[in-house]
Amino acid sequence: METMSPLEIFSAVFGLFVLAMIVASLIAWSVALRRLWQGDDILPLENRRPVGWGVDGVIVALGLVVLLANAASFIAQRAGWLELPKDPQTTPISLSDMSTLLSLEGGSRIVACGLLVVWLVALYRSSAIDLGFAVRRSHLVAGVLGVVALLPPIYLLQALLTVWWVEYEHPVLELLQESGDPMYLLPMALVAVVVAPLTEEFLFRVVLQGWLESKAMGGPENAFPVAGPSPGGDQVDFADPAAGEGGAPIVAMPTGATPDDVRRVPYWPILVSSLFFALAHLGHGPAPVTLFFLALGLGYLYRQTHSIWPSLLVHFSLNAITMIVAAVSMIVGEGL
Repeated sequence: METMSPLEIFSAVFGLFVLAMIVASLIAWSVALRRLWQGDDILPLENRRPVGWGVDGVIVALGLVVLLANAASFIAQRAGWLELPKDPQTTPISLSDMSTLLSLEGGSRIVACGLLVVWLVALYRSSAIDLGFAVRRSHLVAGVLGVVALLPPIYLLQALLTVWWVEYEHPVLELLQESGDPMYLLPMALVAVVVAPLTEEFLFRVVLQGWLESKAMGGPENAFPVAGPSPGGDQVDFADPAAGEGGAPIVAMPTGATPDDVRRVPYWPILVSSLFFALAHLGHGPAPVTLFFLALGLGYLYRQTHSIWPSLLVHFSLNAITMIVAAVSMIVGEGL
């Protein structure tokens, strides 16, 4: 009996995984379309309080990310830990320097997000719910459903664009495959699978989309108790003036509004945050197009749950699968 090679074994297992994901995705989308046809939301919309920060939160976030990333790179170059080519077009960066640069960028992003959290809590008294960190079982379920529903069509779109339009490019993956050196795989995988999803979801979904939703809903100063189920299953009574206290769910309503004209969370912030998310990935072939559509799904998950965890789970899974395929391809020495 002929023994299967490691690549053949991985290809068989991965093929079964892909098949299972496709079937599960078709089922998930059939259920989703049925709910839409019946006039329901795909996922229930959780009531929330509009976040307290404004455009200043977005500006501070961008400033911290850019400032700390450049500061880390400058210090590393001055210390001799990093050497960047003067002309990247003619002299590509080495794998070791790319690994160092990614580690510095990842570390600076984590520090920037940490400082931003401190700033939002200190200035606006943002709670864990405002920051999207409160986790419930329903959020994890929504994340799993998002993985099943979003990843197969996103990978299919990426494949079609790669074949019919332009080849997918990612300098990190290309350097890894060209070098064949697994020593750099772990730090790069850590940045790609953990740091990038966490910081990007916090910046694009929580900070940017959260601010846009708050702006469209009138801001926290117009918040008013809303009748309906809270995430914990309790009802909030309009007649009770204290119903919004103690962390009860509240959304923005205009002055003098009644329970019949509660303004739902708008959809357009999803489009805006998705566009900026796609633009942040320019230079990776057709990736901005596929990531725009992915971000629409991620933004919808955030809109419905007001939590970072569902979109983070999807983003983490996407990057993890990509890195696993790249790692196996590099270690085995063959393309998949």
